[in-house]
Amino acid sequence: MRTACSQIAWGIGLTLFDFRINGFDLLPDVLGFILILIGLANLPDRQRGFGIAMAAAAVMLALSIAELAGAMPATVTISQSDRSYSLSALSAIGLSTLCMLALLYGLCEGFARTAASIDRMEAARSFRAVWHLSLAMSVIMLFVLPFGLNGIGFLSIVTLLAGLGQFAAGIWLIVLVRRFGREYAATALRE
Repeated sequence: MRTACSQIAWGIGLTLFDFRINGFDLLPDVLGFILILIGLANLPDRQRGFGIAMAAAAVMLALSIAELAGAMPATVTISQSDRSYSLSALSAIGLSTLCMLALLYGLCEGFARTAASIDRMEAARSFRAVWHLSLAMSVIMLFVLPFGLNGIGFLSIVTLLAGLGQFAAGIWLIVLVRRFGREYAATALRE
């Protein structure tokens, strides 16, 4: 479990951090989604949420490959909020955001149920809190993104703040997954 959690945490980290030079992503999301899929496949506990996360990660892997191949618009980042996007580009970005939400839900729900099954209720509550924060920030982002990216005043600031909230939720999830992997391993050693 510890190795699987580490793989998932590294995968989340690779998808979370977006370092681009002239449009080229130095940390391609493809690698992150592959790590997430490997980690999910190696989990000993088969919660329903992990199945949802695995399906969403597979879709996100396909979308990331399409983005690398140039068949899909690049992911929106906070630093790119000055560009105008067409309706088709915004639709692709919206689909990507919804798939990422499904991935986050699956991970958070799967880990929350696993934590509850070994009587780690505080960890279960923390995973659910990450999910609620991610959901709130994503709903805000999906609503204001079309307006904020096309330069409608204060909505650009709301888009920026929602993006920062999503980033904070991602960091929190990485920390929780790593910590849970260690706790689960320690619990298994005691038994």
